[in-house]
Amino acid sequence: ALSGIRGSLPGALTISANPHLTTLDGLQGVEGLGKNSAGDSLCLSSNDVLQSMDALFALHGSLPGAVIIESNANLTTLDGLRGVQGLGMNHDRDSLHLVSNTALHSIEGLSAVRGALPGALTIRDNPNLTTLDGLEGVEGLGENNGGTSLYLSANAVLWSIKALSGIRGSLPGALTISANPHLTTLDGLQGVEG
Repeated sequence: ALSGIRGSLPGALTISANPHLTTLDGLQGVEGLGKNSAGDSLCLSSNDVLQSMDALFALHGSLPGAVIIESNANLTTLDGLRGVQGLGMNHDRDSLHLVSNTALHSIEGLSAVRGALPGALTIRDNPNLTTLDGLEGVEGLGENNGGTSLYLSANAVLWSIKALSGIRGSLPGALTISANPHLTTLDGLQGVEG
């Protein structure tokens, strides 16, 4: 149905509240995204049975807005984002927002992202996420409207944040790490100053 879409979309790609959607098949031709009026480039939220975003494999380059992945109970990886090299931010000044994705166990699909994120990084309530592997290329963080740069909370089996070791210098906002019961070391934050 959507397989005729080719190239870059001038706006954002928002897929939300589709209780029976299992894949993003049909979007294989999307190579780039713009952003919406909220400043998001990609927003996947409340798609209860969405298992894969692999159909976005052609997406590449930098996205001008934020990536919001929230409340997708069966999404296991972000592998469809392997070509994305940079992220912008939205009007809340968030760059990457990964929240309440019950089955998400890997964010290695973000491994091509390089440089500083202009906004905040939030990873919260992802009960199967064990590491932040995939974020090794991130070198800095901005601050969102809530005054936060990095928010890691309630990730039940998260045991390593070593992938954040590329972040250097001071953070303009707060750093919050809470309720991650398997996290025993902050190894990965050595480069953060002040």
